[in-house]
Amino acid sequence: PMFIGRPCGTLEAFVRGLMLGIAYYLGTVSWTLNVHGFEVWHLMPIVLYLSVSYGVWSIGLEMTRSESAYLQPAILASLWVVLEYVRNTVGFLALPWAGVAHGFLDAAELRQFAAVFGEYGLAFFAVFFSASLGRAISELGRGKPWAPSAKAVSVSLAFALSLFAFGFARLATLEPVDEIRV
Repeated sequence: PMFIGRPCGTLEAFVRGLMLGIAYYLGTVSWTLNVHGFEVWHLMPIVLYLSVSYGVWSIGLEMTRSESAYLQPAILASLWVVLEYVRNTVGFLALPWAGVAHGFLDAAELRQFAAVFGEYGLAFFAVFFSASLGRAISELGRGKPWAPSAKAVSVSLAFALSLFAFGFARLATLEPVDEIRV
């Protein structure tokens, strides 16, 4: 949804991202309201804190709109990984909740990529692919030539298919285990 909006200034971009982040995190961390003693006023500062990275990423989106259809997704995916890493690990406010890679829990083939490149490698892939696709859709909607973005989406799709192939091959070589010892 961030690509579809019209180009805007830095402050508006930050507010757009912040609002999208708030909507996302209200849905993803609302389970905390089931914890005894945890109230809405406890949740809102956490949601606002987690949403700041969406606002910063949205500024990055606006700053890279003039970049090529190949470079912009790479920059945005790199920015996402840095922001997610900082949010997950830095200081007393580290909250590793709802990272992009967590969305692949049920995709065993894609999780194999994380076995090699880690959680942030998987997050980079997901944001890179999504940014390529988002750019192509937004350019189509604006009546711009779609061919350059379509080529970038083709590269992203080829990358995604190679990850699936890697995952299938890796899973085929593993022997099934009945139990896991911890």
